Amino acid sequence: MPDQIISKRCSKCKRILRLSEFYKDSTKDRLSCQCKSCKQSYRRTKSGRQARCRYQRKYGKTKTGKAIHRRAICKYRLRYPERYKARAIIDDLVRRGRIRPPNNFKCHCGQEANEYHHPDYSRHLYVVPLCQHCHKEIHPKLRDVCEPTVIPRFEGRAPNNATFFAI
Repeated sequence: MPDQIISKRCSKCKRILRLSEFYKDSTKDRLSCQCKSCKQSYRRTKSGRQARCRYQRKYGKTKTGKAIHRRAICKYRLRYPERYKARAIIDDLVRRGRIRPPNNFKCHCGQEANEYHHPDYSRHLYVVPLCQHCHKEIHPKLRDVCEPTVIPRFEGRAPNNATFFAI
């Protein structure tokens, strides 16, 4: 019976570790050359995040990447139909110039807003402009954090001082 390899040296920290401490990879021995802790610490660095973004952008342009993205969108639409519909309605209104893009408004924290938030997805046109940071903080919490203000339906373009819309 041939001897089985039970350990490997990490190329980064130079420690000898069990094989379970390495991620699977497409190399000769089917394991990454760096241990899991070294890989994780690299991913947290700026250069690690940038490398990951470059890889994801490149992968997203491939045929496989596009197919996986399409499947993910279909799955999201089936799982959250009310969210998808609310977002599609607002995106369409912004595209047609019926309401102004969120970056024309200020978030409640004072920064420029770049996203619309739906406090209640069943009320498609009640939205709150938020910056990305505040939007990420609000979403895991209860939806009653922010109350939208209602502006009556208008014809043509939105007035310059309009912040929230209800049609």
